[in-house]
Amino acid sequence: NMWNTSLFCVNYPFEDVCVSGVFPMIQYGHNVAKLESIENKTYPSCLPHCCGYIGSYMLGILYCSVLGSVMINNGVQLTYNSLNILTNLGAASNVGCYAGQFRTKLRKKYDIDGSFTSDCIIHTFASPCALCQESYTLSINERKEDEMNELKAPYIQLMEQ
Repeated sequence: NMWNTSLFCVNYPFEDVCVSGVFPMIQYGHNVAKLESIENKTYPSCLPHCCGYIGSYMLGILYCSVLGSVMINNGVQLTYNSLNILTNLGAASNVGCYAGQFRTKLRKKYDIDGSFTSDCIIHTFASPCALCQESYTLSINERKEDEMNELKAPYIQLMEQ
């Protein structure tokens, strides 16, 4: 199976596009909490997942800054721009691995083709787009599950004498 929409679809809800573009950690947390509520987990919250997304970004910056410092101390000539690129790439790849785990879980739940590697790469280089696609997929499948629940036959009722 494929995703319901393209990764770069222009028909996503405006609020998802805005939140994913400006505050991707909030959209990520919301997506995870939405899946948890679909799976009937008690009191799903987006806060721990938002913090995890931010933490993975900060950790990526930290270890690439340390790597850059070690390189400079060992005589490697790094400009400010190359150090900036290194830290941003480290942060993005760390977020890619963190958010890619959720994308993999979502793909497996809805039987969507792909791999963990492709999920990580997509979140590394196009995380806001991936978050919109995941949110849209969750909304579509949530509606389908609600419709299926409405179509279930009622329990058998017996009349007492």
